[in-house]
Amino acid sequence: MSASGGSQNGEVPPPPKEIVGDDIAKGLSLIQRTADGSTYAFSKLALNEQEFEELGEGLQHYEHLRDINLSQNSLSNVDKLRSLKYLQVLNVSQNKIKDNQFLSESNQQLCFLSNVDMS
Repeated sequence: MSASGGSQNGEVPPPPKEIVGDDIAKGLSLIQRTADGSTYAFSKLALNEQEFEELGEGLQHYEHLRDINLSQNSLSNVDKLRSLKYLQVLNVSQNKIKDNQFLSESNQQLCFLSNVDMS
């Protein structure tokens, strides 16, 4: 390692693979009526086994998601999911998440969350 933190041959490590809009679009399914009944929206997202390391900013715009599967990735933090107030099912098993502090700090924000897999 050099003093600048890169490798000796000057290569910069690639940025972490994060979930972006195109990824989200590919994983969306199941259109349902929104919680307030005023319209319809995608309610399910499956992005398992994609080698994602970070959530990115895009998921926060899908507030009506109810079921998210992000299992078998390399995520270490899912705090950004707190803004998804209608989330009911969350599967983030087989990731690099070390604690469930996300849940203890989110009980008012995620009041519908009833099924969580963080194994």
